[in-house]
Amino acid sequence: MYYKTAYCFTAWDLYNDFNYKQIKVNKKTIIANYGVETRQELCGRVLVYLFYLIISDIIKNNITFIWKIKTREMMIHVKSITGENFKQMYRKGCFMGIDFLSSNFTGYQICFRYDYKSGVREKPLYINSKLKDIFYANINDGKQYY
Repeated sequence: MYYKTAYCFTAWDLYNDFNYKQIKVNKKTIIANYGVETRQELCGRVLVYLFYLIISDIIKNNITFIWKIKTREMMIHVKSITGENFKQMYRKGCFMGIDFLSSNFTGYQICFRYDYKSGVREKPLYINSKLKDIFYANINDGKQYY
């Protein structure tokens, strides 16, 4: 899935230095069982499904997913947006599925936060409509994320 923004990446972008020859499955088996043509696409599909499981667990169980790679830390969490930021984003249509009275004028956004050489970056994650409906239904039912 490609988005027209400079802040997104694809699952295949994460496998720049991965050795695909380590996967001991031949091409016929990959095509027949997994519906993809290359080992790179198979790895990308596995990664996308992994992110789907992580995000659905965050939405359903209100958790923060943290992992470390060497000295760097990455996390996927729900960020609460309140006050003037909430008003501006709501006017622009970011939280149109959220009832602002039941959410106590708070919007929630799933974010990917990671360390890099000179600091910390945080990017919003865009989720599909099925997960977004579950997320907004939880918020409208009064569930608070932290």
